[in-house]
Amino acid sequence: AAIRGTEFVVDVRDDGESFVTVLDGSVDMSNDQGAVVLNSSEQGRARIGEAPTKIVIVDPDDAAQWTFFYSPEASPRDYPFRYRTRVGALQAVQATGISPVARAEALSDAGDPEGALTALEGETSAEAAEIRGWIQLGQNRLAEAFRAFQEAGSRTRARLGRSMVHLRLNEFEQAYEIVADPGTNTALQLHRARLDLLAGEVAPARTTLESIGPTVAEYGLAQGLLSNLNLVANRKEEALQAALNAVAASPESPSVHLDLSRVQQSYFDLSAATRSARDALGLDPGFVPALVQYSGLLYGAGDSREAQNVIQQAAELAPEKATVHAALGFVLLGQAKTDAAVIEFERAIQINSGLANPHLGLGIALMRRGKITEAVMEILIATTLEPRLSIYYSYLGKAFYEERKFEQAFSALDAAVELDPRDPTPHLYSGIFQNDLNRPGVAVEHFQDSIRLNDKRAVYRSRFVLDEDRATRNVQLATAYNRLGLSEWANLEAVISN
Repeated sequence: AAIRGTEFVVDVRDDGESFVTVLDGSVDMSNDQGAVVLNSSEQGRARIGEAPTKIVIVDPDDAAQWTFFYSPEASPRDYPFRYRTRVGALQAVQATGISPVARAEALSDAGDPEGALTALEGETSAEAAEIRGWIQLGQNRLAEAFRAFQEAGSRTRARLGRSMVHLRLNEFEQAYEIVADPGTNTALQLHRARLDLLAGEVAPARTTLESIGPTVAEYGLAQGLLSNLNLVANRKEEALQAALNAVAASPESPSVHLDLSRVQQSYFDLSAATRSARDALGLDPGFVPALVQYSGLLYGAGDSREAQNVIQQAAELAPEKATVHAALGFVLLGQAKTDAAVIEFERAIQINSGLANPHLGLGIALMRRGKITEAVMEILIATTLEPRLSIYYSYLGKAFYEERKFEQAFSALDAAVELDPRDPTPHLYSGIFQNDLNRPGVAVEHFQDSIRLNDKRAVYRSRFVLDEDRATRNVQLATAYNRLGLSEWANLEAVISN
């Protein structure tokens, strides 16, 4: 790594997987497969034989921080063959005298991939192979899709399809090589911009995306990616406008509805974010990133049963994705299904040991089992992998406290407050610990801070669940007032919590 910064953390695992987290400054992280530029609050990861990728911590001015993953995946439904709407595709299907290839295109655009494959039986042209490849890509049949794209030769959509297969297989260098010279084809230019974004080359990606005008078919997808860029840069108004432009231009694209959902989440409009995620799935029920987003929003709204159903569907579609198993683990943990959650967290770690979330989840599960020392170790791993996320230090403080290491517990909570002053969690834990240590006066101050900051968690949680959070904090505050002999204040807080 070429270091241009002042503060960073390097972690190299036994299996060769490497992580660089930049706290302040800039670092070039590269290997033979590719390169990524890491700036403040960014983390890069590289496995042997794979190009580096990065995670950006989104930290809006008026909300608790959350993590935004640059997603390399687009839905095959983002690239219709011929018809921009399903209505038009259905009308074409009903027409008589069209060729098998044209019928297959119409059936695919109408949302009937199996019907399209049936229409292509016996067809051996390059065009038929290209259609077959895109349908198989959408079904996650990557080996078959790649063979079909090779049969299709140098056709533009076949090139794009081959690059997307390589990307799904984490073969970044091969994916980029295919579209390194996109020529004047906008679809290839857009895909290269997506790859530039994944490699940390934000400036050329933005230049390409902003050059795609509203008269071009790919304008909606370009605006969706621009909304991601602006969201990461905390330019929320521009992110929202770009996302709205994307949906207006490409209402049949699953990805743009997912992009809008993420922006709406950053605005705390979780109802709208949920609707947009549902819209994305209505267009492509197997779009895994949208399933993960939808599940998280359902869970935040208190509907853990449906959240589990949705994330289990994602796990069936993409059993190789660690993020999916980690999300399922947290849903199960919230349902007090600790043993099942542990299985999912351990599976996620086995797939990708460098993902912090499953280590955090496993640590929480171990605390529930009373294995405090092991819990501390797992949560320490999580904070090492993502040292800029406040919530991890809050849980680390809780684990240290359970281990009766009070000094380390309060130090961890202080770090959590420093990383994200808007998160109420460390203040809540500090209040509980201080009250437990017979310091009710100090506890009252921390509980009051926690109540004041409670709504800042709205980026994660619905109003109903936030109200439950506030009730919990008010009850804790009432307990502290009672210990101070202030029973009237305690009664007032108890009433507020109801």
